[in-house]
Amino acid sequence: MAYLEPSEAVALEDNQKYGWGLDPDALRGAIHWHHKIFRYRGDHQELIEACRKGDWIDATQGWMRKGLSRSAIAKVESAFPNCGFHQSLMRLAREYGGSTIVGGYKVTRGIMKW
Repeated sequence: MAYLEPSEAVALEDNQKYGWGLDPDALRGAIHWHHKIFRYRGDHQELIEACRKGDWIDATQGWMRKGLSRSAIAKVESAFPNCGFHQSLMRLAREYGGSTIVGGYKVTRGIMKW
């Protein structure tokens, strides 16, 4: 379940390979810090905070809105359907920990950053 650091490497390689022109530090930071519990402060703060807030909104299925309206979240969800993503997370948690609660806690503990 430790996928953040490998994802950073893949994104950086693809950025260079395909010539996307994205700032490598911003790209790395957006991936590395998007599970941060508390506000991110530092280089590329605006971008990383947007990714972090978006991830919290997505992970909680809009229960946490991070300052966005329900209608704005609904628009994004309709444009980008999750196609079973949340059900997959619940299944993986159950398989990993024996129950969604125990597995969810173990997974969350392993990926969250303070």
